[in-house]
Amino acid sequence: MDKNPNPEYKKINPDQLFSASGEGDLGLAFRMNMAFLSLVLLFVIGFMAIGLILGLPWFIPVAAASVIIFLQYLISPLIVKMVYKIDWVGLEALEPGIRKYVINVCKVNGVKPPEYGVIHDDNPNAFCFGWTRNRSFLVLTDGIDKYCDLKEKKAVVGHELGHIVHNDFIVMTVICMVPLLFYIIGRSCIEVSKHSSGNNKGAGYVALIGLIAMVIYVISEFIVLLVSRYREYWADGYSARSTRDPNSLSSALIKIAYGLASEGKGNSKIKQIKFENALMISDPRSGRSLAFNSRSITGKSDFTVMDLKEAMAWDMWNPWAKWLELKSSHPLPAKRIMVLDKISEDMGKDPYVGFDLMQPESYIDEFLLDVSAGYGWVLAFPVSIAYMVAAGMIFGPFMAFLSGMGLMMSIIGFSLFLYLGRYRYPMGFRESDVEFLLDDPKASPLRGIPVTVQGRIIGRGEPGLFFNEDFKIDDGTAMVLIDYHQVLGIIDLMEGVFKTGGRIGANVRLKGWYRRMITPYIELYELEWSGGRKKMRTRPVKMGFSLALGILGVIFQIVMPLSMLVLGGYLLLYLGFLKMLERKYERDMERRLQAGPHPYQRLYRMDISAEYYDLVDFSEAVEGDIFPPEGEMRDVVLKIKCPVCGTVQEAYVGASGTSHRCINCGLTAQIDITNIRM
Repeated sequence: MDKNPNPEYKKINPDQLFSASGEGDLGLAFRMNMAFLSLVLLFVIGFMAIGLILGLPWFIPVAAASVIIFLQYLISPLIVKMVYKIDWVGLEALEPGIRKYVINVCKVNGVKPPEYGVIHDDNPNAFCFGWTRNRSFLVLTDGIDKYCDLKEKKAVVGHELGHIVHNDFIVMTVICMVPLLFYIIGRSCIEVSKHSSGNNKGAGYVALIGLIAMVIYVISEFIVLLVSRYREYWADGYSARSTRDPNSLSSALIKIAYGLASEGKGNSKIKQIKFENALMISDPRSGRSLAFNSRSITGKSDFTVMDLKEAMAWDMWNPWAKWLELKSSHPLPAKRIMVLDKISEDMGKDPYVGFDLMQPESYIDEFLLDVSAGYGWVLAFPVSIAYMVAAGMIFGPFMAFLSGMGLMMSIIGFSLFLYLGRYRYPMGFRESDVEFLLDDPKASPLRGIPVTVQGRIIGRGEPGLFFNEDFKIDDGTAMVLIDYHQVLGIIDLMEGVFKTGGRIGANVRLKGWYRRMITPYIELYELEWSGGRKKMRTRPVKMGFSLALGILGVIFQIVMPLSMLVLGGYLLLYLGFLKMLERKYERDMERRLQAGPHPYQRLYRMDISAEYYDLVDFSEAVEGDIFPPEGEMRDVVLKIKCPVCGTVQEAYVGASGTSHRCINCGLTAQIDITNIRM
């Protein structure tokens, strides 16, 4: 809906809206150009350094690299056409309004219209590729028609046209070769130096070249990914300005990136209404536990703005999101939506989402705990080295080294065994729905949440890729990627080629572990459908190998059993740490189940008076509706310290206060909450 239309947009010639010249954010253009310049300088400096070491003119390796890049550029589109099942239907298959839009964009920018193809897969997605912007290909999946309305489809097409007009597939093909080339050089030099004589002066030069190449590879890889993210923002801006409808692209992104959609073109339209008037699955007073356990598989037909904000919260708050974005070719979906919201405001329109949730806590502690749990085995190296040094001074270097290596193997093996069994692949599956999982801002790429989900397989994880074994399901509340992962890659390949396609459209019940990367996914454990049942062997095989490594290490330690004391102490500490995390995340889950819908809508401040007791802190943020429409107030959880025995404990305080009794010494005192405010 337009607010006060920006007069600048009224003055623009209609043709200018389709033109790539002068469009977009100057800050984005500057950052993109600086990234390009950095990559070019890195490329030239790297090859000059390698050329100087080899005694060759700098242009010789650059020329050799250019030939490789050109060959890769020629064959890339052919490879895409070979491995994807694309039905080339032509622009005539597009709706008249969208076809006219495509033709106008191409005419104004002097671009030949792309060849248009469809992938017959209900997983909504789109991409483009080609040799030049006058020899390009535009591909949509059937899922775009099934889950998006015409405005959203036009916005998606506009995004892909932005890539074509900007020559993005050519630009990215070329610059992606920079890190690839340095990686090949680095790996080759390292392998050559391994097989050279240690006294050979040439071997030192080769090793130095390999080191330089690998450093440049790492830096250039991050720069290429940064450029790719900038190009995505640029294509988003092109779609928003050429269609004059940034909100439709935001809506399409929500469906494609978060899976917040249900079947039917109009079924997943977002309701622009306040939380107090939102259509809920269950009565708000009944709590999230009822919604979690009793939602119908047919799902719901509408999502509120608050649903979207909660799905975006992980992108905005979780430290894992920032780290994973650095290694991604696409920006975080929430950031793209916020940029589109800004464009919408510049056009005088209401933003589509307007993310304004207040972050209840830092989540840095969750991130550090997660990393500690996932990489606890790394401590095997410093612990074993310290043991070898200490034992070597007493028992001699040979015995210390042998038992120290055994200690290292045991710590790595048993740590991975515990991590896999209790943290990455825990059992205890509970019924869930996809939307509830998407709402969890603490989800992790390491910690698996054991869930059971029912839904319909709508397509492959990578639409059109004939050997892709992963798939996507729609459970009626949202869509999610299912990671099919057996022990060996060849098994996955055979599954993708011969089995996955035959299951598309089937209603299934699955067990697996939900994790959150930039794309949320469930790693499959067990799949049931009308035609059979399949169980993944990844968990037992990985745990078996880890256990075998640990036992092998124990055998090495037999020569000096003292090291087993170190091993036992370490494993007791690590197991206790994992158990502590299990209890913590179980409490978090229970609180989410009890919190009711939209727990992050508001944050309140309040004055707390605790007779005798000292307030330590809030054990969780004061969140949700303190005074919901029904006039009921949820308990606030406080951490308090008893002045008599010093015990730190939790107290649950309601609107009328509470009489709290110390869990240790029995001291009773009144705790009240006053002056509640935003």
